[in-house]
Amino acid sequence: MSHAVLERESHETGDRHPARRWWSWGVVTVYWLGMFGGTHWPTPPHTPFGNADKWMHFGAYSGLALLLSIAIGMRRPVSLAVGLAIVVLLAGYGAFDEVTQPLFGRDCDFWDWVADLTGVLVGISCFWLAALARRPWSSRATG
Repeated sequence: MSHAVLERESHETGDRHPARRWWSWGVVTVYWLGMFGGTHWPTPPHTPFGNADKWMHFGAYSGLALLLSIAIGMRRPVSLAVGLAIVVLLAGYGAFDEVTQPLFGRDCDFWDWVADLTGVLVGISCFWLAALARRPWSSRATG
């Protein structure tokens, strides 16, 4: 891909509206704080299904990865390196989340972390698929 194409795509993917960028980071912050509160509340929510806990972890982390990718993508194109950094950041946060839960009377569960990481990978994949779908057909052929 030529330098001109990369430069054009970087200008096309950034959001030129500072208020939208600010709001996107506000949404990420509120969501992340809500997740932290939910995973550290002393009594976990009762679910009638055995593996519902894993689905809640999966859903929460896929949402966080998607929102974080969108917020970063409004500032700059999300490259493979940025995507990997998001995965590493959220995998580390998921591990931190699990090891700190016993301080609040909750269980530290390796499989919860696996569900977190799976959600992160799905959330980022959804972002990249949507970004690819938004990309003009002419730049797909040259890229």
